[in-house]
Amino acid sequence: MVSNTASKLFLLRARAAREALFPKMSQRAAAARLGLSPSAINLWEMGKTEPNLDKLTEMSRLYNVSVEWLLGIESARATHIPGESIESAAAVN
Repeated sequence: MVSNTASKLFLLRARAAREALFPKMSQRAAAARLGLSPSAINLWEMGKTEPNLDKLTEMSRLYNVSVEWLLGIESARATHIPGESIESAAAVN
């Protein structure tokens, strides 16, 4: 993460994105889908630790938001296209 402001924005957005899913996804369910312990999600949302790049990417797909939005780079809550691979997304000019 770049700064304390970016870290705070990440933890707020990560929780908001998880809770905005329908039905609302618990930390335990998110952890299970990401192959983590529930405490890992809790620590991310409390700002105690941060996900690595792989988990950040998986989280964005699970929550249907962009990595850029989670990190505060984009203000719009952009979503990725389900099933789209990273390679095909990068090939778009």
